[in-house]
Amino acid sequence: MHETDIPHGFLISAQDFVSVSADEFERALLAPCSIATWNNLDLMAPANPRVPMDVGDAMEFTVHVGPLSFDYVMIVACRTPGVSYVQRTTKGFVEVTIEYSWKSYGEGTLVTVDAMYRLTGSLRWKKTLTQMVARRFMRVAGRNMRDMFPAGGAAAKEAGPFS
Repeated sequence: MHETDIPHGFLISAQDFVSVSADEFERALLAPCSIATWNNLDLMAPANPRVPMDVGDAMEFTVHVGPLSFDYVMIVACRTPGVSYVQRTTKGFVEVTIEYSWKSYGEGTLVTVDAMYRLTGSLRWKKTLTQMVARRFMRVAGRNMRDMFPAGGAAAKEAGPFS
């Protein structure tokens, strides 16, 4: 995991290897239920969380941080089939833009996740706490994403840990 400060926020980048083809990964990524599972989110919408999402589609969910919960709405901002998928919040405690990009790697897929968190106005003082929570969410999401797909045997061993 790599972290960079940006104006009014920070960017966290992580790479993980999943032991499925790039096409299989992309199909899973487009289903809101997969993203909700990876991130331990309570998904409220869309009504059918298995229907693939495309540009302009939205998902609504709740994030739990200790005893607190925050409602978010994320839309698919951009999608380049076979290459990348970008979501951004339109409602939430912190502005978040997440880009997933992937490419075939050996017998699986190398996934890069770039998550940009932006705190504005009166929230800037909460940057340190937000970074701690975001790091934990990124680690858990990476682990859950890897666990969703079957073990890759030799390919996974050759790739090694990326996060």
